[in-house]
Amino acid sequence: MASRLFVVISLLILAGPGMCSTAKVEPMVGVYYFPGWYRTGTEHRAEPYDKATDWSEWRGAVMKGAHPRPVCGFYDDADPALWSYYEKWIGSHGIDFIAFDWYYNDGEEYLSESLDAGFLGCKGSEKIKFCLNWCNHGGYWWHSKLDQTVPKLEKMIDLACEKYFGRPNYLRIDGKPVFMIYENDILSSFGDVRTALAAIRARAKERGYPAIYLVGVYSGADRSQIETRKACGYDAFCAYTYAWMRGPKVTWDSPTYDYADITTNIVDNVHPYLARVAKAEGITYWPSTFSGWDDRPRAGLEKGLVLVGNTPEQFGKMFRSALAHVDPACPVVMVEAWNEWGEGACIEPSKEHGFGYLREIAKATGAKPDETVPSAAEIASWSVLTPEELKIAKENESKPWPVKPAKYYRMAENRKVPSVKLPVTIDFSKTGADYPLNGMKIESTDADGLRLVTTGNDPQIVVSIPDIPAGQIRRITLEADVIVPAGRPSPTTELYFATALLPEFCPFACTSAPLIRDGRTSIATSEMMCWAGIGTPLTKIRIDPCSEAGARVVLRKLVISGD
Repeated sequence: MASRLFVVISLLILAGPGMCSTAKVEPMVGVYYFPGWYRTGTEHRAEPYDKATDWSEWRGAVMKGAHPRPVCGFYDDADPALWSYYEKWIGSHGIDFIAFDWYYNDGEEYLSESLDAGFLGCKGSEKIKFCLNWCNHGGYWWHSKLDQTVPKLEKMIDLACEKYFGRPNYLRIDGKPVFMIYENDILSSFGDVRTALAAIRARAKERGYPAIYLVGVYSGADRSQIETRKACGYDAFCAYTYAWMRGPKVTWDSPTYDYADITTNIVDNVHPYLARVAKAEGITYWPSTFSGWDDRPRAGLEKGLVLVGNTPEQFGKMFRSALAHVDPACPVVMVEAWNEWGEGACIEPSKEHGFGYLREIAKATGAKPDETVPSAAEIASWSVLTPEELKIAKENESKPWPVKPAKYYRMAENRKVPSVKLPVTIDFSKTGADYPLNGMKIESTDADGLRLVTTGNDPQIVVSIPDIPAGQIRRITLEADVIVPAGRPSPTTELYFATALLPEFCPFACTSAPLIRDGRTSIATSEMMCWAGIGTPLTKIRIDPCSEAGARVVLRKLVISGD
């Protein structure tokens, strides 16, 4: 594995910017690591740390359910002995690097011992590359308020340079240390992101590095969000999870749905669409995968989201799709996650699936697995739980939590209709039309169009249109103005589509339109991830002009064209 990784990194470093796309580079595989399996102090941060009595997510969440159950038990992942097995498993199954969730705010680190004492303290860890995924969101764990202003970011990079960037096994691309940022929206709340990213790159250069390779984490498929990350100056983007990428039949509020349904959506739509958009926007996409989702241990039975049918075989299908859609200039695939036990996304060996997820990666990458497992004595040595708690956890395995039924939209069948002369234009200045509204009210209709004001945070207007074969439609244009209250960001307008196949509006059949400029926004159907799967004919369009109350909206024309 080390030799395979050396070849990959060498090619990325030695090939010039103009050569990267022509040189065939073997994809790198990265896996997210959640370092939440020990605690310094109790849930309320009392000192000192005692793993036998201290609060941890094992005790507070995972042991209460029937599953999951790691092969390594309820471990303290700050123990290097545990990592001696991880190093074998990760390195021999085709995974090249670990992206550690790294919690930092204003000089304070949180959950850093998994990396500092566990991984870096393990003899053999130098064989595995690693990088930081800065989890920049807030939480009860911080002693001070979030501060992501430029001076604080520069101090953060100073720390990263001192502790991590200089290590031989820190992940680099083109010689630049890789640094991932989880929440771009939070970062943007402290000032201009482009300025902030330029500042931390400059800081790294001052410390002797050729800038930083910045990756923006974004778990969606909104083209405007990708455009934003490109404009901010990120080198690449990837997802943490695609657990919310429902297929067309699953309602937005369903507490349960099928992992296979999401896998199909990702393989057929998400990966190819995002790869296409990334190429068009000039930013690298790291196709991302995830192994499941069940956050009931953390969120509770009422609020948890559960994916059913999570199997290594379905994950393997998603993983192979990711490999097929890498950027040739910087081919990287991300996997969520090694050990998100509280959220049900775990490729680490478990009692339920054994080495199944890792074997799928190994098969796809040609790796030769080492599946040596720890002894019972070793598992006991790093266990966080007491013998009494282990007994309770064992009893809980026979008490599975109930799974709520899934909720589905009504689906019908495609209907063949005659071709329609295009363009079809809906003129909102014409009086007498009846448009179903939600969170909006009409102020007036005049020669300039339909004037509305939004009264809620999810304003909608539904427009019925004559049946149009979806295959005829090449572009949808909206002539409108949306003026939000002062101080609010530019609004994103969403378009939802209903067809004979999908008669109800659903998140799958939705797209975000480009920002309205000069009273107009237009999007080609080829740029919509959903279009190939929405069915035919098109019967209705729902316009969601913004996501806040108090906005002024003027709708002039909706144009459906074939060019």
